[in-house]
Amino acid sequence: MRLQLRRIALFALLAFALVFATSFAFADEVSGGVTGAVMARNNYYLERSTRVVAPEVGARLDFPSGATVEAVYLVDAITSASLAAGALEDVAFTELRHDVRATLGRRLTIDENPVQLAATFRRSHEPDYDSLSVSLFGAAELNRRNTAVSFRLSFLSDEVRQTFRGRERTPTTMGFREELRGAGVALALTQLLTPRAYVGADYEFYVLEGFTANAYRRVLTAGTPLPEHHPETRKRHTVATRLAVMFPELATSLHLHVRLYRDDWDILAATPEARLYTKLGSFSHLRLRYRYYKQGAAFFYRADGEYLPTDPFVTADPKMAPFQSHLLGGQLKLFLDFLDEGRFKRLRGASFDVGFEYIFSTSAYGNGTITQAGLVIPF
Repeated sequence: MRLQLRRIALFALLAFALVFATSFAFADEVSGGVTGAVMARNNYYLERSTRVVAPEVGARLDFPSGATVEAVYLVDAITSASLAAGALEDVAFTELRHDVRATLGRRLTIDENPVQLAATFRRSHEPDYDSLSVSLFGAAELNRRNTAVSFRLSFLSDEVRQTFRGRERTPTTMGFREELRGAGVALALTQLLTPRAYVGADYEFYVLEGFTANAYRRVLTAGTPLPEHHPETRKRHTVATRLAVMFPELATSLHLHVRLYRDDWDILAATPEARLYTKLGSFSHLRLRYRYYKQGAAFFYRADGEYLPTDPFVTADPKMAPFQSHLLGGQLKLFLDFLDEGRFKRLRGASFDVGFEYIFSTSAYGNGTITQAGLVIPF
């Protein structure tokens, strides 16, 4: 599977490189120059057993012929992610995950219909986990841009290992090594209902094969702690709908989302969500968000945790248990167009945002806090 994924990645890279090279060939025939933006963002997550600090930086280049190149680098600094699962000591922010994402895209016009094609390559590395994924995306606007359709193909190849930190803070990698592979397809349709409202629907099917458990968790089985064992295949179905209505006289829009999830582990989940966007003055807007989530249990989950040696699957994963959560939060975005064009030419058009969200959850992870802050500067 890893070899096949590399072949797909190479094919996609060559195809989009050809499209991108063509963009350079015709760039001189189109008026305008290369534009884009640089981005810096910091993400922070806190709950009962985990703290994560995740700064990221990125850049995007938009060429006059319609080609786009985007690259984002993110690093997760994690505390306690593996402590409850076997780490010997909680050492703050020393478990690092490096994540690099690159996207090649092209905007075209076919029979007067705007079309967008893109390929995204993602590589993630940490001491006990490596991940490689490829995503191919296509979208078209039809019916005088009143209807939009899109598709996405995704491929995943991960390698799972075990790394323990002792009191000397020296990581020790064990001989444990497993693989996880995945492939999926997603389809989406968006329809403009009126000049002030649109509706959309999405469907995604994804298949996972390989090691789907946690490499560190142990499950008490007839009094003996044994490694967690999950089914080696997982088929997931996701259906989502959304409705957006704008109220120009109030400078406000309301977005309603509903997401339904079902897999062959018998987990059924529903996620209704509401978002309210409102303009605050001439240079800022506020987004308020509420999301409710509820799921059932996997077929092999036991609430009492009393597994037997004859049980084919055993788990200590809180995500296999039934639980519900409420998320409340908001984001304030400030546009810097009020700055003096002579003295702050580069910052005019930039935007700064800050967000805060709180999660009330009945899962074993408990309640959580999410904060974000970001700066985007176009050029």
